[in-house]
Amino acid sequence: MTLTYHYCSLETACAIISNGSLRLCDITKSNDSAEITYGYAAATDSLRRAGLVAGSGAALRFTDDWVDMLRPDYRTLLREALGEHLLPPNRLCYAVCLSQKPDQLSQ
Repeated sequence: MTLTYHYCSLETACAIISNGSLRLCDITKSNDSAEITYGYAAATDSLRRAGLVAGSGAALRFTDDWVDMLRPDYRTLLREALGEHLLPPNRLCYAVCLSQKPDQLSQ
């Protein structure tokens, strides 16, 4: 198993251990506004490599029926967010930050 690190306060670390769960944070509250742009680019690249999306920007399209499993309003939000790197409603924009490096100041 690969060891990963999550930088947080002692209080948060104790809660993670006590509850056995790691909660995601609202990315819109991050102190680095570039994280959301990076996240969308990484998500789009992953979907593209998996063959689930093609094109980019306004020409982005889903290549399979997997997207039909989403509610229509979520489908629209996902298409706009991935195609235009728009900020979706907070309910869709959560993240967790992990690192394989033990002493990463940028974390």
